[in-house]
Amino acid sequence: MGILEEIGALLVANSLGTLGSDLFLVRTPPVPDACTTIYETGGKAPDYTHDQAAPRYENPTIKVIVRSDKEKNYKAAKDKARQIWLVLGAIRNQNLSGTRYLSIVPIQSPFSLGPDENNRLLISANYELEKEPS
Repeated sequence: MGILEEIGALLVANSLGTLGSDLFLVRTPPVPDACTTIYETGGKAPDYTHDQAAPRYENPTIKVIVRSDKEKNYKAAKDKARQIWLVLGAIRNQNLSGTRYLSIVPIQSPFSLGPDENNRLLISANYELEKEPS
């Protein structure tokens, strides 16, 4: 399982979305209006230990964007983004779908990206992950 699938499964397990319904990976579909999408955004160099050729830990980053409904319900989108922020930020030394995550650290609090092309509000937050290679 990849990073996006592991994080998606964590959000599903915490009742923060249903994959393919209102929670998406990589691409945000035009509908439904209110939804959440998880994106990979690069990351930092891996960590090596001693004289091992393979990295001991990977340090990817992700972005989570919560989109409001057409009623421009900023509060609902911001609240959901904050719930996700709390769930992800609480990860310390846990296995997610069989992969050990040392930590997930929010880079900042959820913030507004403004409206999309259909005037739905977007709330975003970025996260640094430290995990064992999967």
